[in-house]
Amino acid sequence: MKIFQMSFSAGVLISVIFVIRFLALNRLPKKTFVVLWGIVLMRLLIPITIPVKVNIGLIWDTLYGRGVVENLDNIANTLYLNYAVSGQMQGQVETSAWAANIFSTLYIIWATGTIILLLLFLVKYIRSYMSLQEALPMQDNVFLNTWLHENQLRRTIKLRISDRIFTPITCGIFSPQIVLPKTMDFTDNKQMEYVMSHEFIHIRRFHNLWKIVSIIAICVHWFNPSVWIMYILFNRDLEISCDEEVLSIHGENDKEVYALALINLAEKTASISLLCNGFGKNAIKERIVSIMKYKKTTTIGFGCAIFLVLASSIVFAVPTLDTHKSSKSIDTDLTSIIYTKLDIPSIEEIIINGYPVNESGEAYGPSIYDNILSEPDLILAEGANGVIGYVKESDLSTVVNSIEEALAFNKKKKGGYSIPLYMQDGKTVIGEFYISD
Repeated sequence: MKIFQMSFSAGVLISVIFVIRFLALNRLPKKTFVVLWGIVLMRLLIPITIPVKVNIGLIWDTLYGRGVVENLDNIANTLYLNYAVSGQMQGQVETSAWAANIFSTLYIIWATGTIILLLLFLVKYIRSYMSLQEALPMQDNVFLNTWLHENQLRRTIKLRISDRIFTPITCGIFSPQIVLPKTMDFTDNKQMEYVMSHEFIHIRRFHNLWKIVSIIAICVHWFNPSVWIMYILFNRDLEISCDEEVLSIHGENDKEVYALALINLAEKTASISLLCNGFGKNAIKERIVSIMKYKKTTTIGFGCAIFLVLASSIVFAVPTLDTHKSSKSIDTDLTSIIYTKLDIPSIEEIIINGYPVNESGEAYGPSIYDNILSEPDLILAEGANGVIGYVKESDLSTVVNSIEEALAFNKKKKGGYSIPLYMQDGKTVIGEFYISD
């Protein structure tokens, strides 16, 4: 799937999630939206599709029963003719060249924007990394060291302190660190417990990795405004989902205390939080409202969350036609209309493979599109000595433009005459086809 197709399908899903989020942010588990944004990121970055069969026979039965198909063949023919006459046929070299130039220009613009953004984010990352390198290990706080000892992961978590930040943050993926501001009140054990729980959840859920993935998506799909909206909301929902998890650990009764701690810690924004997570001032009002409205997830809410996640996977689905025919006896086959009447070969394909041949062994060319392609229709014929080939329709119905041409043709026609017998390509002569007077 091309980059613009991926971006479009992801954009549709982003719009749907945005509406659902607006209506049900405080009614569904907060991690639901993190998962939904994760699906969006996969759609943006992974060019895979899941084929889904569409039963043409069933559709045909339904349409036939409603009297829709009587004019379907005429409609298809009209579309076919309009498609060619409107100048949109693949075989037009001029159109193909123009489209190629347009796409080449768009590709250069897209690649330039992607490279610029990647460089900007890389510079920001290097600056953040250099600032965090100045953080010092924290070893003399008994409460924090005890907390880390009781809450361990397979990855070793390091605890540091810095005077370059103003809110707690986490950084690193495989060697995670919790960096605390030097200005924190380390004597407030309750607040420190909230902070450590919040940062620990970020580390456990690999949120720093997801932030990097979202930045890559921004760089690749910078031209899509909905992707920027997704990036902002995704980062908000990472924080909100951690708030929800902290409250599920400490209980609903701690909502007010936790909200006050959040306000206190988010008074100043960390300047190096591009690839880090923490208590930053990230839509603080929305987070406070979410905290105060926190309730344990109900069975209905959990079921709705599962449904939304499964339904969002439709962005990976691509319909494929199941050509199983209808049980009804009909004269027109829908699949032949779709695949034969609209599958028009280009000039390049005709040069390489010759004219297509239908089930009856008849080749066809675009004689009704003489204003587009010069080659006329080919008609299956048996020439001299039983040679099977094709004659040009124009040779069978010669058009004269002057009296002299008419006299010459009548003279030639007396007693019969022959016309060339071609191979399928309409160019290679393999014999003669005799026409009697």
